[in-house]
Amino acid sequence: GKLESIAGKAGFKAPKGQAVPFGVMTKCVTGADVDAAVAALQAALDGGSADIAKLAGAAREAVEKCSVPKKVLEDLLAGLPAGTDRVAVRSSANSEDLEGVSGAGLHDSVLGVDPKDAAALERAVLKVW
Repeated sequence: GKLESIAGKAGFKAPKGQAVPFGVMTKCVTGADVDAAVAALQAALDGGSADIAKLAGAAREAVEKCSVPKKVLEDLLAGLPAGTDRVAVRSSANSEDLEGVSGAGLHDSVLGVDPKDAAALERAVLKVW
């Protein structure tokens, strides 16, 4: 694709993209803290509270305290070309770029992640979830 063409001109390889299925996220992003944070945020949204930004931050923090299965992290690393020392981890959606709909700028990216550092890779995945 376009990234591969640009990367080739710059003298490096762009690895093929990988995806963690949505179902993995739904199994990992769980627990009392997540449930409480999401319930509080939903109540604030329903009630027009001025605390929405604060509660959204609390929900984000609850997600970032979850964990990604070691097997998922190992599979991500195994799917990269040999010698890959930095990756971009980004969120996406299956309806991100449809005709008449653009999700540009709605999702997070974490750049420069060392995929061999399991803790850094896990933090990046949780950040984009």
